[in-house]
Amino acid sequence: MLKSKASKLFFTATLTIAFGIFMIGIWAICGIYRVLPIAVSIVLITMFDCLTIAAAIPMQMTSSIMLQTGTPQNTLGRVSATIRMVSIASSAIGEMFFGVLNDVTCVWLPIFVGSIGVATSAFLYKKVMAGCESIKAKEDK
Repeated sequence: MLKSKASKLFFTATLTIAFGIFMIGIWAICGIYRVLPIAVSIVLITMFDCLTIAAAIPMQMTSSIMLQTGTPQNTLGRVSATIRMVSIASSAIGEMFFGVLNDVTCVWLPIFVGSIGVATSAFLYKKVMAGCESIKAKEDK
């Protein structure tokens, strides 16, 4: 029961982060093309940045809960180290990719690509978890 609630919270928080990043891109466009005054765009970007930060807290907490409750104790250290290594590497690779993307395109495009990437990872996570639950249900029978 706890794992199911944590999984749902993780998915919701990840989608909230994707939405916040997408809205930051919208407000950046509005400021760049003078649809809104720059000060209004900056305030709106700051508000949605706070939303993404607030959504990251439950996402990180639930991912830790799911990792610690779903991983056998004898492999927990190795799994945690692997996740940490992949997270650090993907962050560096993502920054490099979006830096190049920002240099060759407009400033707001990498923001939208990032929001699509976060949303895609949330839906992939949901699909993988559904597959894991169906495998576990077959094993329990």
